[in-house]
Amino acid sequence: MFTESINEGFRLTHRNPQLIYIRIALVFINIAIFLIMVGAPVFTAASRIGMDMAHAGDLFYTFLKDPVEIFSRYLGFLLIIFISFIICLTFISLLHIYVLSGTLGVLKKSAIVKGYRFSFSSFFKEAGDHIFPLMWMICLTTTVFFIISVIFFILSIIGMDIKESISGRGLFIKDFMISFSVLFVIVFGLIASVASLIFTVYSMVVAVVETGGVISAAKKTFAFLMDKPSAFIFLIVLIAGFIGANVILLLFSAPLSMLSGIKISIAAAVLNSILQSYMMLVMWSALTAFYIKAAKHGVSEINYEI
Repeated sequence: MFTESINEGFRLTHRNPQLIYIRIALVFINIAIFLIMVGAPVFTAASRIGMDMAHAGDLFYTFLKDPVEIFSRYLGFLLIIFISFIICLTFISLLHIYVLSGTLGVLKKSAIVKGYRFSFSSFFKEAGDHIFPLMWMICLTTTVFFIISVIFFILSIIGMDIKESISGRGLFIKDFMISFSVLFVIVFGLIASVASLIFTVYSMVVAVVETGGVISAAKKTFAFLMDKPSAFIFLIVLIAGFIGANVILLLFSAPLSMLSGIKISIAAAVLNSILQSYMMLVMWSALTAFYIKAAKHGVSEINYEI
């Protein structure tokens, strides 16, 4: 089923190449947003600081005489830059969720509706229909992961207290508790991180493919992962393949970027963005195909033309 789902992922990707173009456009939109919302305040602050540095002697004298004035002068710039960065990050995150909602919606329709053809109107419709379930699902999984992290932190503190309480009872017991604590931290942290990542990824697919609310999608995701343990292995295989492909891409692109001029470097960066978008789309397509096959969703015989 792994090979079949991966092959189907490639077929879905090649059937909807417009999704790659949308992801590439998203990269340039993110750069433009960052330059406008964060770059402009940074440039303004840098210009102001540069003008002040031209009068460094007066600035130093003012700092010795009234340091509060100096801090207040630049604190405003720092606050503006910080607020701009937070707003920019929030806007970019919402834009990514919107694009992902439309992408998963199109992949779902392409996989289960016979005769489906991509159109930008259908993409925007799918994005509008699924952005809020996807956004609330991400908030839910993030909150659960935060709670698990807090519990893990509390257990670590308790373990350290136990270790300190028996520190005078023998070197062997002390060494054993230290080793056990370190091993517990590593193993539990790794398992919790991997499980949270896998649950979050599949929950986003389920939230788009299935009908119902966020809680219903979370329950279906949990039931699906318990019923299909191979889903864990499949996602790990996809991630390993994605990392391996990136390593190969880096081995080829890094020497080219160092030995070539700026035009070749820009072309290599654009090509890298295209390949990254392609690989990410193949991953999401394969995950969608795997879930649809595993959940036994039938293919509609009604032609879906846009």
